Amino acid sequence: MKSPVLIVPGIGFCKVYNGSEETTAWPPALKEDSFMKSLGMRIGKMALFRKDSGFSDMLAQTTQDVLSVFAADETGAHCNGNLFVKSAFSFDSLTDEEKQAQYRLLPVQEICAKNGEENVFVFPYDFSGDPLENGKKLAACVNEICIARGCDKISLLAVGCGSTVVNAYLADSDAANRLDKLVFCFSPLNGSLLLSDLLLDSLDYRKSGSFLCTVMKQQDADMFIELNNMIPGLLENIFDKVFTVVRDLFLNLPAAWALCPSDDYEDLAEELLADKPQLRARTDAFDALRRSLPALLRNLQSNGVNVHILAGSALPFVPLSKSTDVVSDQLVNTSSAALNESIEETAEVAGYVIDTTQACLPEQTVYFPGVSHMQALKNEQVQALLTQILTN
Repeated sequence: MKSPVLIVPGIGFCKVYNGSEETTAWPPALKEDSFMKSLGMRIGKMALFRKDSGFSDMLAQTTQDVLSVFAADETGAHCNGNLFVKSAFSFDSLTDEEKQAQYRLLPVQEICAKNGEENVFVFPYDFSGDPLENGKKLAACVNEICIARGCDKISLLAVGCGSTVVNAYLADSDAANRLDKLVFCFSPLNGSLLLSDLLLDSLDYRKSGSFLCTVMKQQDADMFIELNNMIPGLLENIFDKVFTVVRDLFLNLPAAWALCPSDDYEDLAEELLADKPQLRARTDAFDALRRSLPALLRNLQSNGVNVHILAGSALPFVPLSKSTDVVSDQLVNTSSAALNESIEETAEVAGYVIDTTQACLPEQTVYFPGVSHMQALKNEQVQALLTQILTN
C-alpha cells in the first residue's frame, strides 16, 4: 500500500468556524447585499463629488469587522475562545459536492485516483493560531492516520503557509520515523517580505493598482483604478487605512510573526515586542525552529525521508512589497543569511537570472519560472510533479 498523503493547506484553504458550523470566520462571510448596497452608494457619491466621501473609512471598518474575531491579547492568545476547525478528513469521507469543492481549492484528483481517496487526507487548522500549537496537533493527526490506515509512515505535503505548521511539527522527535516523503509547495520557508514590509509599515501603496489586478477580477480592478484617476491618491489612502487595521491585528499573532523573514525578525521583535515578553517567547521559539530548518531537513534525509521543494521564481509575491526588488518571490530562500548554503541551479530557467547562491537544500528544489504563488497548485507542471512524487 502506498503511504497515505496528508495535505497541510495554505491560508486561502483554511476554513475556520466561529461558534457554529453554519458560518465561517474564515473565509469571511460578509452580508453581501447590504455591503454591496453601501459600496454602490459610496462609489456613486465619490464619482459625483470627486472626493473620498468616507469610502476608505468604510473599507477599513469592514476589514476591522471581518478580522476582529482573530484578535489576540499581548501574550499571543486569542481573545475569542469560540474559534474551531473540523477534524482531519480523507477524501472518501466527503460527499460528491464536498469533493468538488475541495478539488477546486486543491486540485489533487490524480493523486486521489492513484493512491485511493481513502489515503489522501487534509489537515484543517486555524491559520491565525500559534504554529507551535498547530504543529503539536499535526503530530497527533499523523499518528492517528498511521493507526487508522495500519501503516508506519505518511507523505506530507505543505502548501504555502502550511509550511509554518509543518516546520513546527518537524521538531517533534517522532517526525523522522513517521515521514516517507516531505514536499513543500510554494512555501515561504524563510517568511514573506510582504509581512516584514507590513510590520515595518513600508508597503509601497503607489503600486496598489497592480496589486488589485493580481487579487480580483480585471473589471473590478479597472473600476477602482478609474476611481483613482478621478480622485488621485484614493487607492493609496484606502490601502494605508486597510493595512493599518491588518498590521494592528498581526502585531499580536504568533502566526503572523512566523512569516517574518529571519533577516528582519530580530530587529522587528526588539522594536515591536519589547513590552510583550510572553508573546516574544513564543515568536523566538518559532524563529529558532525556522533557523534550524536546514539541519532538520538534512536529518530527515539521513533517516530516509524524501524531501522535495517546489518554488516559484522571478515573480514578486505581491507588487506592494519589496520582493519586487529581487528576482525571486522569496518562497524559497534565495537571499537569506540565515540559510547559508552554496548551491547550483537545479532546473532550467530560460529567460530568467535567478540568484541561487543561498538556499535551503537546493539540490531538492525545483524552480518554476513565471508561476505566481496564487496559481501554483493550478499550474500543470506543478501538478504533474506533485503527482509523480506522491504516487510513486
